[in-house]
Amino acid sequence: MDPDYRPFFEGNANPILILDAKTRTILAANDGACRHFGYAKQELVGRDAAFLRPDAEVDAMSSAFEATQAPDLHRGPRPSDRTWRHVRNDGSVVHVEVWRLLIDYEGRPAVMAVIHDVTERVKVQAALRESEERYRRLFEAAPVPIFVFDVETGSYLAANEAAVHKYGWSREELLGMTVFDIRPPEDVPRLKETFTRLDAESAQNAGLWRHRNRDGQAMEVEITTQAIEFAGRAARLAIVNDVTDRLRLEEQLRQSHKMEAAGLLAGGVAHDFNNLLGIVLSAVELAQRGSAAGRPVETLMADIREAALRAGVLTRKLLAFSRKQVLHVRSLDLRAAVDEFLPILQRMVGEDVHLVVSRAPEKLVIDADLSQLEQVLLNLCANARQATPAGGQVTIETFRTQVDKEQVLREPWAQPGDYAEVRVVDTGSGMDAKTRERIFEPFFTTKTEGTGLGLAIVHGIVHQHQGLLHVASEPGRGTTVRVLFPLVKHVAGDAPAQRAAPRKEPRAGGETLLVAEDEPSLRRMVATALGELGYEVITAQDGAEAIEAFENRRGGRIAVAILDVVMPLVGGVQAYERMRALDPALKVIFMTGYAPESTQVSAIVAHGGHAVLTKPFSIDDLDRRVRAVLDREG
Repeated sequence: MDPDYRPFFEGNANPILILDAKTRTILAANDGACRHFGYAKQELVGRDAAFLRPDAEVDAMSSAFEATQAPDLHRGPRPSDRTWRHVRNDGSVVHVEVWRLLIDYEGRPAVMAVIHDVTERVKVQAALRESEERYRRLFEAAPVPIFVFDVETGSYLAANEAAVHKYGWSREELLGMTVFDIRPPEDVPRLKETFTRLDAESAQNAGLWRHRNRDGQAMEVEITTQAIEFAGRAARLAIVNDVTDRLRLEEQLRQSHKMEAAGLLAGGVAHDFNNLLGIVLSAVELAQRGSAAGRPVETLMADIREAALRAGVLTRKLLAFSRKQVLHVRSLDLRAAVDEFLPILQRMVGEDVHLVVSRAPEKLVIDADLSQLEQVLLNLCANARQATPAGGQVTIETFRTQVDKEQVLREPWAQPGDYAEVRVVDTGSGMDAKTRERIFEPFFTTKTEGTGLGLAIVHGIVHQHQGLLHVASEPGRGTTVRVLFPLVKHVAGDAPAQRAAPRKEPRAGGETLLVAEDEPSLRRMVATALGELGYEVITAQDGAEAIEAFENRRGGRIAVAILDVVMPLVGGVQAYERMRALDPALKVIFMTGYAPESTQVSAIVAHGGHAVLTKPFSIDDLDRRVRAVLDREG
């Protein structure tokens, strides 16, 4: 052996064999080779190295050995182009990499083979391949769509068979698309904003989204994502669950519950309405008899008016419960609204109950209907008063609070963020767990008086405002009710809580108005009232007749169309759209007791020059609203 190689050969811990370059005969083996193969040197030297290989690799070894004559082996050690297996003396098999160097050994060409045991590495690689294959099979066999997308670009990197089947695009087409391509255009801005937070959390429940398939059909989906590395890139694994049918069934269940509640409501309010109708009918009969019992007609009319107003209040309560009440929403300061209403609340709780107020140090600007906010406070303070019949303390607190996504899981209409909170705390008798479970049911009450609609109405109002309602109570430890409304950010011009100052007395100018109402008595009353106020009035019994009357008056301009929202055949919104096509400057006032088409109505009114008149309304309300619309620019 060349003296230069002897120290490397004998002192190296790695197994090294020296083989005859032509015959593969083992010429020498170091101690490392003896330990590696489990043979003594005399058992290795003189034998064909092929006996150390499995039979299946002998031919491949012969081909590889012929390559040892390549000139580049003289320039330095070269690795083998594959992993080989060695059979040890005990029959065990190990995986190795072999580095070869052509040397001169005692005057003949030989190959020095330096062996590196890579058995553990091969096992790890095999396990990794098996794991990857197992997860690949799970990925493909999963019954729900699964995507992998790039965190930076949103491009799809992988899609399973369920995704291909569900969405209708081929795998190749999906891999050329992004997560934005399967969303409705109006949802893309929200998704892009969500994208900026994807790398902040390893796992994320991305919530409820809308997707569309290749045919453009929409579906409601819940998505859960997990941060992964895919082909060296930061990516997300997204598991998609189509919940369209589930949401539809949930809505049907809610409607079923609502119908059940409606049955309870019908029986619960019949008594109150019958009382009010009794007042009206008695007053009318007395008036027809010429003020019997010496009561002047004016007094009877006042009784009728009072009964009608009370009926309107009861109707608004029912609509608040059913969440169909028309809201007059504007920006207001919750803290100031509570302060303004405190005198009434103090009278509500009584002198024997100590009312404590804790105010937020800052404005709490929310978008809300002030009258509905007052109804929430009244109901909560009434409940607190009834819970403390022997006196005690009621505390009202206002402050800013933060709501995270965990807190809104049970209220899908709400969103995480900054909220204004009003908290009503009493030191009363409290409630047990069984009672707490039923407090939002209509007509459930623990009191000897009252309808039990209080908290059900509060819940409906809070839901309408996309807020949150939480109740905590224990027997003997009082009750805490938390009402949270989303804060709005206004840099300047925040509207105060106080109601607007009264307008100046309106004056009619002889304008022509079109009134469409399918209830004959109400149509006659509105037309008569407007006529006495100095307007020219055209009436129609439904939307179709209103359109015909509008077309016939093309020569004499109609200033304002006063349309009931819900009418047979053609409703108020549809009638207005048809008339607006003929006269884009037409102004409209929608009359409604509730808003099944509130989205359309709100969109029209939001463009200016229009208004909503909520039933029941007084002649003064009608007069002021008509004059305001006529005098408004736009």
